[in-house]
Amino acid sequence: MRNLLAPDNSSDMVARIGPLLLILCVCFCPLTARAQTKSQDADSTTSVLAEKDSQESSEAKASAADDSSKVKPWQHDPKGPRDWIRLNTGEWLAGRFLRMERTVLYFSSDKFDIVQFDWVDIHTLHMTRDARVVLANDDVLIGLVELNSPTEMLVYEEAQRREVAPQDVVTILVNTPRELDHWTLKTTIGFNYRRGNTNTTDLSTFFQLARRDDFTRFGIQYSGAYGRASEETNTNKHLGQTRLDIILSSYTFLIPAFVSVRHDEFQNLSLRYALGSGAGLRPIDNQNFSFDFSAGVGYQQSRYISVQANQSDKDSGLLVQPQLHFDWDITSDLSLETTWYTGIVATDISNTYHHGTVDFSIDLMPRFYLNLGGVLDRQESPREGDDGETPDKNDLSIAFSLGLDLQ
Repeated sequence: MRNLLAPDNSSDMVARIGPLLLILCVCFCPLTARAQTKSQDADSTTSVLAEKDSQESSEAKASAADDSSKVKPWQHDPKGPRDWIRLNTGEWLAGRFLRMERTVLYFSSDKFDIVQFDWVDIHTLHMTRDARVVLANDDVLIGLVELNSPTEMLVYEEAQRREVAPQDVVTILVNTPRELDHWTLKTTIGFNYRRGNTNTTDLSTFFQLARRDDFTRFGIQYSGAYGRASEETNTNKHLGQTRLDIILSSYTFLIPAFVSVRHDEFQNLSLRYALGSGAGLRPIDNQNFSFDFSAGVGYQQSRYISVQANQSDKDSGLLVQPQLHFDWDITSDLSLETTWYTGIVATDISNTYHHGTVDFSIDLMPRFYLNLGGVLDRQESPREGDDGETPDKNDLSIAFSLGLDLQ
């Protein structure tokens, strides 16, 4: 059994261990400080290396961006000669250049079909065919076009190299295109068929064929509506028009000839035709909006389906026809187009008539769009029929239709 009254040896142990602990502290404290210093140096080195890597990465990206502007993919194009464009974002697109007008470039891509780009967004343009370049001062250059930057454009005209400011370019058209490239086709169709408690059939159509080059514009169009309800016709009207414009400048044009032919059963109009010539102004024509005003003088004749016994079934006279038209691209997918003209019969003002259209179009997919259209026809003095009924002055129709746009 341990003797609790025996002397304690713990003080001797402290005396022995104390010096040893002091020696250990003296030896290890410098090592700990040195380790902390090395850790701080390592962190500093890591930070410097990370900063250096970031700087090198930025320099590499900048170098790659610079190199991308020097790339000329048409020099090693595996599919042969194609037109190329490069956007300001650095993206390249191959295909076929169609035209540039109203500060919009139209391009037929191998993958995306026909696409549109703002002219200011084009960094590089390489063409494989000669083009006609119309400038703001109405000069016309013919040659190979090479756009190297948003501020540098070259036109190789015969043996000369002409430098052109891209912002001064009004139109670029392929000089030797296929004839088909000059033409555009636009058509819509709306149809309603109902059977049961009510039997109705309604059909509305629109067709427009147009040709344009840098000196002329030609268009021919047809619009019509036919409807039946309870086995009786309640709508039957048709309008055909054609016009030729000769472009004099960026703002003026001549109309050597225009022709219109109209039939409207419920306006008691068997046939009305007009022909004449005129001139016009286009004061606004930019990327998103165009507006033009024209006026023509000609001859008009109207034939009526039926009249009172003491009246003639036709009349004719000198025609004065002012017209307004504007086209607004609200967004890349939504557009608004409006046309209004008035036919003033100078020899008999009571025969004056009006025709206006409004079309909202929404692109659904390439070449197809949905159209909401409205048509207003007004006859100031409708001709009374042999049944004693006088047609209403105003005739308004609104229809949804599916459209096809080929250009």
